[in-house]
Amino acid sequence: EEPLENRFEAGNAADVLEAWLPVGAYDALLTGIPEEITLDAAGGFDVATAIVRIHESASSMPALDSPVYVAAHSGMTVTEGEKSELSLTPEDIRQILRLTVTVADGRITSPIEATLDGVAREVILATGEPVSSATLGLSLPAPGAKQTSRAQAGILGIVWPRENESATTTGNDHLLTLTWQSADGKKQTYSEEVSEQLFRPSQSGADTLDLAV
Repeated sequence: EEPLENRFEAGNAADVLEAWLPVGAYDALLTGIPEEITLDAAGGFDVATAIVRIHESASSMPALDSPVYVAAHSGMTVTEGEKSELSLTPEDIRQILRLTVTVADGRITSPIEATLDGVAREVILATGEPVSSATLGLSLPAPGAKQTSRAQAGILGIVWPRENESATTTGNDHLLTLTWQSADGKKQTYSEEVSEQLFRPSQSGADTLDLAV
């Protein structure tokens, strides 16, 4: 009923938490997170969340380059006079978004900045369910010899309105916008709604989401 918390020293595999626990049922949540993530466990096990930090000067949230490890177990029983053992195997809860941009011959010769709406910013750790969304920012190199530019980003998932059952009713929930500088120095933009591309793989729990425009 009361939280028991201990923060191990980073990189010290020998850390051990020893405590006598009263008889009862316990929930366990084990996390290993990069500096881009903030934990909020004030509300307890069922609503503990991971939140991607957004810098005050940034208009979009960063990609997660490092794994976000989580292991959760509910209802472990501690019985008087008996030893209780619980084995937790943390797994990386990120999905990898792979963006491929193919352009007309010579149309774009500069690096490309991309933003994608509707990317999960906050998820419940015990279930992986998204709580809120934000705009993801990505940088792509200038298109190469095959007029193709690629980038990938670790994300906590894609957010879908709960009342919607298919990508056909999502409207502009996942708008991809590309921005680059033309040869004359002027800023150019291109936008495309990509909900249909993202819907099936994100709903199936695929580790990798491929997005091509």
